[in-house]
Amino acid sequence: MGKQTPRSRRLDLINSMKHGEQKRIAEILGCSRGYVSSVLNGARNQTNELGTNIIRLAERAAADAYFLKRKQRF
Repeated sequence: MGKQTPRSRRLDLINSMKHGEQKRIAEILGCSRGYVSSVLNGARNQTNELGTNIIRLAERAAADAYFLKRKQRF
């Protein structure tokens, strides 16, 4: 067996994103929504170019959702 890369499930991102964000990320990057979900759940490679871009967009979407939620509070 070759060298395996450690993968982690990114529940912080999954739970923080608004409904439909995984679909939007898939459309932007030109991949399937299932692939986005697999990367965020740690089932697919998170260190290649596509996986890294998925993580970056998910982090941005989660941050946007957080700031929107805070803005609506006040």
